[in-house]
Amino acid sequence: MKNKLILLIALLLLSGCTVEYNANITRDKVIETATINEIINADYPVTAYINDQGSSETNDKIEGIDYYDILTHDHVMTYKYTFPFDRYTEGTGVNYCYKEVHFTKIGQKEYKISTSNYNSCIDFYNELEEINVNLTFSDDFAITSHNADKINDHTYTWVINRTNYQNKTLEISYLLKDAPTAITKNNSSNWIIILISFLGLSITLAVIIKFKNKKWKGK
Repeated sequence: MKNKLILLIALLLLSGCTVEYNANITRDKVIETATINEIINADYPVTAYINDQGSSETNDKIEGIDYYDILTHDHVMTYKYTFPFDRYTEGTGVNYCYKEVHFTKIGQKEYKISTSNYNSCIDFYNELEEINVNLTFSDDFAITSHNADKINDHTYTWVINRTNYQNKTLEISYLLKDAPTAITKNNSSNWIIILISFLGLSITLAVIIKFKNKKWKGK
């Protein structure tokens, strides 16, 4: 509760601005960055995971709890944290504005991220006009379906504002491609070794046969 209260205080200071939310998703990790414009410098510690109670009465960080890195500059506040791939939807940032955030595994290699349809942040904070959610996927993934508003290369963007915040879900499904491993390279190397060995054996046999033919002719 204290964790949400800190973000509440920060967002109450907004003045007709937008929030840029970015998540760079790779096979192993998700780098999350949230930038809030037009805010006074207030670098209260915020726990990275929504269920952690890590803020004390003196706003000191508690040992053993993960926190966002916070940068404030010229009335702009940026929260940043790197999550393991499979714990991304436990983060405070992705859970703060939605009642439900689901990370679903479909089949063996396909995943889906989805939210409930109501964004509470825009409803609660009168001066917050727009939230841009940008999810950028590495080449490890192939997108199979989505309801994004815009696409720019590997970045999928949802624009949440006062005209749609009450009924707008975020949904995207993606397939995890097979990882390139050393096995493929080793297989190539093995084939080369086999080919060289075969050629060497062929040459050796040819020399032996030729030598025997000469020997028979000599007799």
